[in-house]
Amino acid sequence: MSMIEKMLEAYPAETGLPPKALAEAVDKLYECAGVCLACADAAAAEQDPEKIAMSGKCMRTNHDCADQCTVAARVLARQTGYDAPTTMAVIEATRTVLRASCDACEEFADTPYTQLSAKVCREMEKLLGELVKQMNASKGSEDFPTSPPSATTPAGASLSIENEPPEDV
Repeated sequence: MSMIEKMLEAYPAETGLPPKALAEAVDKLYECAGVCLACADAAAAEQDPEKIAMSGKCMRTNHDCADQCTVAARVLARQTGYDAPTTMAVIEATRTVLRASCDACEEFADTPYTQLSAKVCREMEKLLGELVKQMNASKGSEDFPTSPPSATTPAGASLSIENEPPEDV
């Protein structure tokens, strides 16, 4: 059991999904981010002139993927005030970036580090697809439990600032 899973197990309210499923996704997202960063770094160290010229896209998509996986892991681990539409949007954006990174890495079929990155990205995209299915099957994504609103933003309150000074005309 990972520390993330232990933390989600200790969460004082319902999470909407089994902590094990959430924890697996969070752990794998962080792992994927690390693999993508390592792949981009290896591409930057490449000595083959042909690969150097072609590796810019691979490095870029790997960095994008690492960033997006980190964001997704953080959003999934954050269960207080759960917002299903935001979570789904983040997951879908992550799946899109994972596919782009995988496709860019697969262009270098003879390079071991890009193949490892492509494999991890493909597996992560599949895992997120399975998580989406679980989320959709769990009483509908709108019915996920949410925590009470924070003391600073009461339920139904607008985030706009009231009593703003009038704009100069």
